[in-house]
Amino acid sequence: MKKLIAAALAATLLLSLASCREPSGSLINTTSAGTTAEPTAETAYSAEALRAAGETAKFINENSDFDFSLFTPWNSAKNNTSYKILNGFGGAGLESNDGLTVYNFSGYPDALDEWVMTNFYTYDPEHSIIGMSCTMTSGDAEEKLTDAGFLRNNENASDIVYSRDGWRINLSVSGGVVIKIRVSFDTTNVEGVIF
Repeated sequence: MKKLIAAALAATLLLSLASCREPSGSLINTTSAGTTAEPTAETAYSAEALRAAGETAKFINENSDFDFSLFTPWNSAKNNTSYKILNGFGGAGLESNDGLTVYNFSGYPDALDEWVMTNFYTYDPEHSIIGMSCTMTSGDAEEKLTDAGFLRNNENASDIVYSRDGWRINLSVSGGVVIKIRVSFDTTNVEGVIF
């Protein structure tokens, strides 16, 4: 039961770190410079799955307008004084001054790997994610996700959820209009660490 709870906490990146040390290590990803590195911890993801996740992250980064790219290291983002630091449970976050956008950092691909930006959400219509933004119709947003190769899944009854290569995009909708967009990646917790 404890392992299940720990995995759920790592996957949802709950924010309330008390005294957890920052894990060290590297990650598999395709950065803007095109470099890749192997993770230090064992992971449940295959090398091919991680390569595909890195390519999808690169696609999202190149086709979106938000303040931090996916896989931005926590150590390079945490000193940005334009954001409020949210200490987390197995990770950390940065919240915009207006409270409309939160960037979450956790180990990738496993909870014990280097902390990088693995998920964010926004209510801010000024941010564009794959051509979508808050205040657009859900139909238009779903068309953009389908065109970008994301597949709809109905695992979350309260949101419209699309996924591609381990990445999920959740659309919160009210009255047919997108009010919140969340982009996330489920990291693993192979060692069963309880935070």
